[in-house]
Amino acid sequence: MGSISILAPYIHISKLAFFKHPYSGLSIQTNRLKLRTYVHNDARALYEFVAHNRERMLDYLPMTVEQNSSVFASRRFIRERKNDYLNDKSCFLGIFLHSGELIGQIAIREINYRVPKCEMGYVIDARHTGKGYAGEALDALCHWCFGELKVQKVSLRIEPVNTASRKVAAAAGFTFTALLRNDFRTADHRLMDAELWELLAPAP
Repeated sequence: MGSISILAPYIHISKLAFFKHPYSGLSIQTNRLKLRTYVHNDARALYEFVAHNRERMLDYLPMTVEQNSSVFASRRFIRERKNDYLNDKSCFLGIFLHSGELIGQIAIREINYRVPKCEMGYVIDARHTGKGYAGEALDALCHWCFGELKVQKVSLRIEPVNTASRKVAAAAGFTFTALLRNDFRTADHRLMDAELWELLAPAP
């Protein structure tokens, strides 16, 4: 399937496949980025991305760090995320520059089909922060979720001291709605609070 424009003039969607089978992957292109589901050949780049950002990811994404401890582990991680995708449990996307460099990850998870609604999480390589990439990826994926999945709400959980992520959420139109006490346990077993930020679907 060729690329098609959807919802915003700078977003192009190709190979729409989430909730559709057989697996053909999801790809969303913006002015500067390409968000796409991982493939087998991404394993080394994914491992190196996680290794470089290990310390800053441990608090927020401990399972991702643990499951990408080697190139072999990253290959398994990619297979498992593909299975989750096929079973409509989650959708993990690499954030790539148009040059092909992997600079981050964004995911759809905690999908509630009754509402429907979902939660997202994202991380950008420390070498590429401060350039607006997180906001660009978040905005693109929210537009896709509202337009293609017809979700009514997207949520983010953000540590209160994570000022950068809070700014990204606010700039993307999310609203702070609650403080969740002892909501998350880190890799070293500390309990962390989280702020709940929400974005509602545009009015029809």
